[in-house]
Amino acid sequence: MVEDNFAEGLVAFLEANVAAIGNRVYPMVLPLGVIMPAITYSVISVMRYRSLSGFSNLIRPRLQLSIWGESYQQAYELEETVLAAMEGNPAIQWADLGGVNQTKVQNCYSENELNGYEPQSGLYRMIIDFILMHEA
Repeated sequence: MVEDNFAEGLVAFLEANVAAIGNRVYPMVLPLGVIMPAITYSVISVMRYRSLSGFSNLIRPRLQLSIWGESYQQAYELEETVLAAMEGNPAIQWADLGGVNQTKVQNCYSENELNGYEPQSGLYRMIIDFILMHEA
């Protein structure tokens, strides 16, 4: 699955470029008892571009990052760091993500942001939706 290779590269990129999270980037669900701050990610949708001759080899996923913190300030500061690392950054736009099955990201921008509080966990959550364009 194309998204699996992309996800591996995304995790490696975040761990390398957002020092505050270390290796605390998880798919979809935040594990219980994890040290804060942390990030979870989900691929919300994938648009595959086609032309008259078939698949164009371009994919546009909508990626949702949830940034978790024990305080609003902690989550907010990490959100700003993630935005600076990902949005319009040439390092991600042309990064080779995913190891052997490299993914060349051509564009990355945030489309939506919101924040909230999760009363059951007692954690603050900042959500950012990113739109990316990359080769399959």
